[in-house]
Amino acid sequence: MVGLAVNGLASPLLSDAYVVTLLQRVRRFPAVGAVLSNPGRLAASNHIGQSVLTCLLFTGYGLALGGRLAPIAVMGVAVAIYVVLAALSAWWLRRHRHCPIEYGLRALRTCGDTGGAARVPDEGKGLGPAQPWRVGHTIRQPSLGRQTQLAHGALA
Repeated sequence: MVGLAVNGLASPLLSDAYVVTLLQRVRRFPAVGAVLSNPGRLAASNHIGQSVLTCLLFTGYGLALGGRLAPIAVMGVAVAIYVVLAALSAWWLRRHRHCPIEYGLRALRTCGDTGGAARVPDEGKGLGPAQPWRVGHTIRQPSLGRQTQLAHGALA
């Protein structure tokens, strides 16, 4: 019971230490940030891709390598999967703005939308459906009486 309590208290501190160490490395070696940025932008797609690939490699409905490989070999496979997905992430982001999973989620969210810009309210009718993901579109905030430019999915 004490061990669980210590683990529960120490886990966030250990996570914080990992983050601080990573941030120090990125500041000292900018190439580390460049290597991690593309996979980070496609985090949902990479997470699902890693899950699918590891399941296909290590479980019984795939190659069933789970109990046959030495731990160091498993680490090598994990690094290889990361390198492949990092390269695919860079390739994808050269051609597209968002990750494939995000496209699917966005399609579900905007089902029935005509694709126009965010609507400006008519007198007394209220705001239409906001679309904050549309970068570069302008919406009017009636309470402030000014135009607000949307940038990178959030109000600037």
